[in-house]
Amino acid sequence: MVELRDGNEMNQTEFNELAQKYDQQTRFMSFQHMMIETEGYKKLVEAGDEVVPFIIQLFKQKECGVNWFIVLETITCQHPLQPESVAPGWVGINVAATQLAWIEWWENKW
Repeated sequence: MVELRDGNEMNQTEFNELAQKYDQQTRFMSFQHMMIETEGYKKLVEAGDEVVPFIIQLFKQKECGVNWFIVLETITCQHPLQPESVAPGWVGINVAATQLAWIEWWENKW
């Protein structure tokens, strides 16, 4: 269970539902300023550090979009991929390498 700031708890099923909603809301968005305005983004960020393990697990299961990197960066204030690997504005980002960098960051964190 993930305890949210308002005292409620989020379990894996609830995270999966929110993740699916966030993916649907941001699927065709190219701009970060649009992604951060979605309800899904706001709920994930509100959940805070407690959702990070769920997101890392998601990365281990499948390739995700850059929309998830924005959530993780906002929550953790981290950017584990080397800056020279990312073009400005996420153009040309290597999604697999970025996901791997996040997974390694998580595993080295503990």
